[in-house]
Amino acid sequence: MTIFEGASPTVGFPRIAGLPWSEDPDRAHVEARKLLEEEGESLARRISLWLSTLDQRDVDSLLSRSMYRSSHHKWCLGGDHHDYVVWLHQYKEPAEFAEAEGFAASTHNHRYGFSSRVVSGGLHATWFNLVGQDNAEHREFHGGGNAHVELHPAKQTWLREGDVVTLDHHDIHQIDKVAARTCTLLIQGPVRRDFSTVFNPSGGPVKIIDAHETLLSRLTHRLSE
Repeated sequence: MTIFEGASPTVGFPRIAGLPWSEDPDRAHVEARKLLEEEGESLARRISLWLSTLDQRDVDSLLSRSMYRSSHHKWCLGGDHHDYVVWLHQYKEPAEFAEAEGFAASTHNHRYGFSSRVVSGGLHATWFNLVGQDNAEHREFHGGGNAHVELHPAKQTWLREGDVVTLDHHDIHQIDKVAARTCTLLIQGPVRRDFSTVFNPSGGPVKIIDAHETLLSRLTHRLSE
């Protein structure tokens, strides 16, 4: 059974929504990865067919929640942003991606964990370890944005069509380059913290607060002072 059965941008993805995102997010990620692995071949064709059958209400919902980045388009296929979101990432062509300076082309981590499957094309990625990770993590979480840290490449690999990867929210990684016509299907889990981190090649981590819930809470607190 495909994850697209009974799914739509307005309804969501029933098979993914049924995973224990609130009770046991780690197990939910394991199950989400299995769902991506079970999709089999011709996934790009199935996604194309599913998109072609959406009614106008679904199309409007998809477009209103999708995003544009310098490195790729983020098409929001459905989800609730509290437990899970399903994205189709459509990367720029190789030459244009190589010129991108946005978040996805940086060395970074996320607010959330996710599992992702390469639908078409491919991408080369690097994972990093922090030297003195305990101290660096402490500085990262406690506002030490200018503290020097050293990143060591831990793994480099080409991810090809059909490959699936799972990353936790603190996993540091970078997409180095992409192949032509690269798309990935990504299942994003619940937000685990209110910021992600970009790591400057010169050593300084930069905290990026990018959760509107957190920003709204801080605004509310400031206005009440």
